[in-house]
Amino acid sequence: MYVHGDNLELKENHKTKYRDPESRRYLREIRAKYNEWKLANQELVGPLIEKTNQDSGLLKKRVNFLNEYKDFFWNNNTMLKNLILGQIYTHLCWQNLCTTFLKI
Repeated sequence: MYVHGDNLELKENHKTKYRDPESRRYLREIRAKYNEWKLANQELVGPLIEKTNQDSGLLKKRVNFLNEYKDFFWNNNTMLKNLILGQIYTHLCWQNLCTTFLKI
């Protein structure tokens, strides 16, 4: 469910890539922001199967958390953007492939 966190872990533990000090610093910054987003998101419960009056508010909070996390990348260094853009592109391509496959 937390694909981005899994991808971060792969980068953090890669034996040859992302070993230079600048990449390590960027990965630490990303990890800190990711953990902040994930914790905030996990603390929200819902929406669930049965609709409630709180569903809309919960969804707005989740969207706000995600936008804050996204803004962290767009307002940061170019190398950081490139690192995450490649990851997002890969995820979107995979998602599109899966969606196309499921429609068949």
